[in-house]
Amino acid sequence: MPSKETIKIIKEMRNLYKKLIEIQKEIITKLKLGNLKNSEHMKLEYELEQNKETMENIRKYFAKIQYIEEINKRMKEN
Repeated sequence: MPSKETIKIIKEMRNLYKKLIEIQKEIITKLKLGNLKNSEHMKLEYELEQNKETMENIRKYFAKIQYIEEINKRMKEN
């Protein structure tokens, strides 16, 4: 069973991840609509790339948490 602090962190990270997905959808929509100046287009592409990197970091963080929780579970069983 994960600690209360771990559960709290996981919930916060999930909420952040959901917000990032929404931001990503908005950016993609703006890029598809066009009508942007070149600088605006480049800025949105940069934000989209940053968003993807942040989402990947969150996925890695979740994997680490799961790994640590699994180790803790095994240690308690022994």
